[in-house]
Amino acid sequence: MKAVICTKYGSPEVLELVEVDKPTPTANEVLIKICATTVHIGDVKIRSLKPGMVLLKTL
Repeated sequence: MKAVICTKYGSPEVLELVEVDKPTPTANEVLIKICATTVHIGDVKIRSLKPGMVLLKTL
């Protein structure tokens, strides 16, 4: 099956489309088929940070 993976921080160019083995569920697990997904702006911002940076939220 195909999967998009991110192995490092950076711009969208660090995302890679790769072929991976289909997971095999064990006796107490189920396998769910995903037809569509999305990336939230928060995911993009966190992925683009440099390692070690901390997000701060002010109240």
